[in-house]
Amino acid sequence: MSMRFQIAKIGVLLAATSFLTTCVQAQSMIALYGSSAYYVATDQTVHEAYVSNGQWVDLNITAATGTSSRVEVGAGLTMSNAAPYYVATDLTIHQMYTSNGQWIDFNITAGTGTAARVLIDYTISGQVLARSSGLPGAK
Repeated sequence: MSMRFQIAKIGVLLAATSFLTTCVQAQSMIALYGSSAYYVATDQTVHEAYVSNGQWVDLNITAATGTSSRVEVGAGLTMSNAAPYYVATDLTIHQMYTSNGQWIDFNITAGTGTAARVLIDYTISGQVLARSSGLPGAK
């Protein structure tokens, strides 16, 4: 890869920064894969931002799958082989992937048949705040 191409790529990413910061949920991470940026929007949906024909495109993957699931606040995204993984508001693990050009949202937890759920906890000023009953500060 030439230095000129690398600088152009950095310039494109910087141009997207102001767009993404207006859409990205607080404390959410942006996961980069290839030339795409994946993020959780303020409405707790998963998005992919990418360049097509010199223009930035923002795809709401959650809407494209038709699922009603949303990302749990504070959970963020994990990427593996262009597939975003997330913890939903019902504390189940989901994988998003494409099949025959269509986005799919697969609830891995439901697929296993387990009743287990992911524990999301937060520490603020030394106090643990958690959604699981039996823990200090649980809701």
